[in-house]
Amino acid sequence: MPDFQFIALKSNGQRETGMLSAGSRGEALSLLGRKGLRPTKLSEAGDVSIAKEIKKVRRSGDEEEATLNRSELLYFTEDIADLLDSGLQLEPALAVLERRQQNSRVQTITRTLRTYVRDGGSFSKALRAASTSFSELYCNMAEAGEISGTLPQILRRQAAYLHALNELQSKVISSLMYPAVLVVVGFLLLIVFVTVLIPNLLTLFEKTGAAMPFLTRALFWFSGMAVGYWWLWVSIALCAALGFWAYVRTPKGLSWWHRNQLKIPLLGGVLKERAFTQMTFTLGTLITNGIPLLKGIELMNRANPNIYFQRQFRDIHTMVEEGGSLSLALQKRDIMPGTLVDMIAIGEQTGRLGETLLKVSQRQERLLIQSIERLTAIVQPVVIIVIAGLVGVVAYAVFSGIFQTISGLQTKAGG
Repeated sequence: MPDFQFIALKSNGQRETGMLSAGSRGEALSLLGRKGLRPTKLSEAGDVSIAKEIKKVRRSGDEEEATLNRSELLYFTEDIADLLDSGLQLEPALAVLERRQQNSRVQTITRTLRTYVRDGGSFSKALRAASTSFSELYCNMAEAGEISGTLPQILRRQAAYLHALNELQSKVISSLMYPAVLVVVGFLLLIVFVTVLIPNLLTLFEKTGAAMPFLTRALFWFSGMAVGYWWLWVSIALCAALGFWAYVRTPKGLSWWHRNQLKIPLLGGVLKERAFTQMTFTLGTLITNGIPLLKGIELMNRANPNIYFQRQFRDIHTMVEEGGSLSLALQKRDIMPGTLVDMIAIGEQTGRLGETLLKVSQRQERLLIQSIERLTAIVQPVVIIVIAGLVGVVAYAVFSGIFQTISGLQTKAGG
């Protein structure tokens, strides 16, 4: 039964896009009519022109699309896997989930999925049509489960994958939260010193007419520049930030940033470990669920947010497609540690590449946690030392100026 993509108008004039399965174009039109939709575009799935127009409609915001955050997506996946494991078929399972869901967004998406499945569409195609919350990786995993008859198990593993990503992100954020707070507090403290405390002291010193030490004069000059020309420094910082933002939005700039952020001392190592953990876990999950290696590399690469790694793995995909092994391709591109590549080579030789990649991802996760702990252990004292140093310099400059002023006044009084 062919699939049709459509753009249709609702009764309120709002546009809706999607996909449905029908025996013919006439049957597709009839199905849309029964749903209360008036189609403006209808063609078989795969038509490039309507696909582009659907993307324009969604980008323009003319279609109200429900989206799920990562936690909602995880709960949806776990719930539908539980219902399928209990023996329910897909359409009744979606109906049960729709009835018991209190979250309106999950309920809306579930209703859309159930409509597509009830009309004869596959679950993977329904996911693609229902919401952009379901990534290409998610949809392809569901398709593999439908073909192999292991959809509940695939969804269970997908839930585990989403849960692992949530945990990984939470660990990174929680570990870097304290250093970030220290930096913000130190910056605010410095602003108070420069804009409030030092100008008041300058007024006091000027009334005495006493000479001030060089460090004190330099501090007052810096405070005067900061207070008197704050609009200039804010403008410079704002222009620099906007310029950087505009540059990294270009393909060349984004590629440069994604590559060079991996070279940042300490932080770059954490970003690499995080990328290696996610890539090996994703590819291992795909291969163990029956996805061929080349297709797995392609899907894994789509889920990779780093443009630099995406380009590297496109070359690796080409090498493997030409008959090379994954480990040899990784070795040639030199983007992963040698130990990791050696373990992948062993997995290829033993025919257990998927299981080996999952074990590698567990090892990489442990290394990632160690890297985060090491980064946190180093950053915290460094931030404290820097803040203490700045406060100490300011305090020394202020007190040395006070002592010299007092000494000058005592000398005048004695004379």
